[in-house]
Amino acid sequence: MLSVRLGLVIMIAATPAALGAQVVPEQIGPSAEALAAFQRGDFADAAARLDSETAACVARHGETLACLDLIIASATVLDRAGKPVESEAAASRAFVLAESALGATHETTALLAAGLARSLTTRGRHREAEPWYRKLVAIRLATVGAAHADAATAYNNLAVNLDNQGRYADAESLYGKALAIQRAAIGEADPRIATSYDNLAFNIEAQGRLAEAEPLYRRALAIRRAALGENHAETAISYNNIAYNLDNQGRYAEAEPLLRKALTIKLALLGEAHRSIATSYNNLGYNLNAQGRVAEALLFFRKALDISRKALGEAHPETANGYNNVASALDNVGRPPEAAPLYRKALDIWRAALGENHPQTAAAYNNLAYNLAIQGRIAEAEPLYRKAVAIKAAMLGEDNPDTALGYNNLADSVEALGRYAEAEPLYRKALATRRKALGAMHPDVIASQGSLGALLLDHRSDPGGALDCFRAASDGVRLRSAVAGPGGSASRELRRSRTYFRWQIKAAWRVAGIAPS
Repeated sequence: MLSVRLGLVIMIAATPAALGAQVVPEQIGPSAEALAAFQRGDFADAAARLDSETAACVARHGETLACLDLIIASATVLDRAGKPVESEAAASRAFVLAESALGATHETTALLAAGLARSLTTRGRHREAEPWYRKLVAIRLATVGAAHADAATAYNNLAVNLDNQGRYADAESLYGKALAIQRAAIGEADPRIATSYDNLAFNIEAQGRLAEAEPLYRRALAIRRAALGENHAETAISYNNIAYNLDNQGRYAEAEPLLRKALTIKLALLGEAHRSIATSYNNLGYNLNAQGRVAEALLFFRKALDISRKALGEAHPETANGYNNVASALDNVGRPPEAAPLYRKALDIWRAALGENHPQTAAAYNNLAYNLAIQGRIAEAEPLYRKAVAIKAAMLGEDNPDTALGYNNLADSVEALGRYAEAEPLYRKALATRRKALGAMHPDVIASQGSLGALLLDHRSDPGGALDCFRAASDGVRLRSAVAGPGGSASRELRRSRTYFRWQIKAAWRVAGIAPS
């Protein structure tokens, strides 16, 4: 459930006008035969013709601007032919030529850098894309200045790249710069400024500062409703983003009506088969699942997967997300053997699309490990949990809630294997990180307190420490119940409170030296 980012508008071929006032002798473009092959979809033939034509041009004119259009056309055709490595090499060759002949800040040079950045990003090679995004920032600062809206777009795109690498703290200052520039350049009421608020909020949220992100999302919604109206696609995005933030804060009942409002708007605008509807179905499924309405959630997850497979294909990361969500719902309705192959399919897709050292790949390892664990295959699960937490710690940092989840799950598996002394510091690390990032009322914090308390009581001979944990968990649940108000959410919280209260009594008996019957 992601907020929309400002994008790049990229030209993929140079034109005489794009080359400015410079005179290019005998500027040569693709032949009529190469263009015809391209237009009929015979990209292999078009690529072969362009390769021959480029070689002839270079033999006659050298590596000069006369051949630039041919090289750019080759990069485009090779990409369409499914040869990304060759396409990237041709685009890099075009960039070097343009930078040398036209200058580092020429618009054609900028367009080629943008195309390379986008191509690498599309293939999940975010670290390699970063230098190209930095080049674009330098070009925009040199050509339009630091106060121009185009500079804000360049900062934003670099920040998105850093987010994709898990470098959220580095990205935050760039999102802040982009927002400040946009506020000055286009004004607070312009709907484009809402996207900048969303981007900064998403980044802050990814760092675990959930309460700090919420008012930024709500500001974006207010701007869009005023500028675009209630039934606009971007207004639906704002409802979705606020709901996502509330879900992450554990405020599921507040989030559900916002998700349904977003879905209603998008269905009216886009129809049932659009990929964006799959995202909305997934989001509503997450929310219902978190509220314990797992059968309802499974229906929405299956709808989302069906749309993603048809709209995007089997190899797309969003399709992997669909498989993962259906698997999770199957786990929750007690059908983990059916879920396991779906988790493996999702892992394979994410590894191929995003790489081994990506937070999403870490999540896939974690989810498969959980599935194995609930089937009793703990020894198989443990190395997957270790792999997941190592990736998260490296990419997100030790103080991120997702990394805390990794430590908590690893502690669960180690405890289940009877290695209690090893499990305790892992539970404590997870609890400390979650409490700092999420606050005492968050369900993950309460769950961590319960897990640590149970370990201390049953396996570490520390009933006093266990009693402290269960008291804190009970207090957190009671606070959540008070915030929820009358209704089903409050009833669920009270039932959970009774569970922790029973554990409190058991721990208190142990502290007093009384063995409960």
